Amino acid sequence: MKIKDYIKILSLSYKNKGFKGIFNLVKVFSDLLFEPETVSSRITSAKIEITTRCNLKCRFCDNTVSSRKKTDMQIHEFLQILKKMSFLSKISLSGVGEPFLNPNIFRFIKLAKERHIFIGTFTNATLLSEDKIDRLIQSDIDWLNISLDGAMKETYENIRRGAVFENVISNIGIFQDRNIRNGEKIDVALWMVLTKSNIGELPRMIPLLKSLKIKKLNIQSLHPWGKDYWKKELGDYQVEYDNKGDFLSETAETAKKEGILLNYSTSGCKSNKRRTCNWPWRSCNITVDGFITPCCMNGSDPEIINFGNIYKESFEEIWNSRDYRFFRKQLKSSSMPDICRGCPGYFYVGF
Repeated sequence: MKIKDYIKILSLSYKNKGFKGIFNLVKVFSDLLFEPETVSSRITSAKIEITTRCNLKCRFCDNTVSSRKKTDMQIHEFLQILKKMSFLSKISLSGVGEPFLNPNIFRFIKLAKERHIFIGTFTNATLLSEDKIDRLIQSDIDWLNISLDGAMKETYENIRRGAVFENVISNIGIFQDRNIRNGEKIDVALWMVLTKSNIGELPRMIPLLKSLKIKKLNIQSLHPWGKDYWKKELGDYQVEYDNKGDFLSETAETAKKEGILLNYSTSGCKSNKRRTCNWPWRSCNITVDGFITPCCMNGSDPEIINFGNIYKESFEEIWNSRDYRFFRKQLKSSSMPDICRGCPGYFYVGF
């Protein structure tokens, strides 16, 4: 996040909880610094999955083969989460589904903004009709991350199966034009999952972003969703960062010249052996059916790992439960939890 975003969260915490919110943020930073097994602060950040339905069949997405029920989060469920996690100052509406398929998404945004919560979402941009774009601009949403896994039609459509490249680019262009006319109040970023099939188009992404007037590109390597099946399936497509002045560094230089911020998270990072993931001390993933999981990547499937259900228990009981405390202990140890192996969120590379 940008410095201004941290300042905004500080301000929103005060608006939401007064000096209790500020004091809690101090405890959050202390927990992040010392990483205790038992967390003293109240959680301030969460990813909330508002649907498991999607209109695409993306090549590397677990949702295409998962047995999880395809359903939407309801308004009363979202309100229950807000009530039980009253110190939230940041929410990301994201998960394995396309958020704009949930007809209540704009209601969710409104409910969060009424509580002074910094909120944004991810989208594949296929459903960004002019009506939805207008409602987004008017919603006071804080950020929008857009998935775009290629700079060329054939490559993109081979990965994002069911999407039409020209339509997506048009939707993004219309949205960003209106966003700029409105004072660029929504922070927009493109999000690219890097594979061996689209790696050659990485240099083309910078001029594409420039044409769309977008100034941020987040690149992420593939992750196996915590499942052995995907570890085998993704083997031939996985790209690892080796920090040897390769295409990625060259693209970073071009991005810098064009004023575009480039971020990269990766598995198998050879230049940085230090863990940078701090999810279990600052945030969590909440599935559409209320399960609390450690993160939105390998640890996102409640059938693989979960610490409890927020619809049935208090969040405090879950947050410092025996299983959560053991997970934190494992993550701090020299041997990472099995679920974290191959996760690009374990390491982070910034340019």
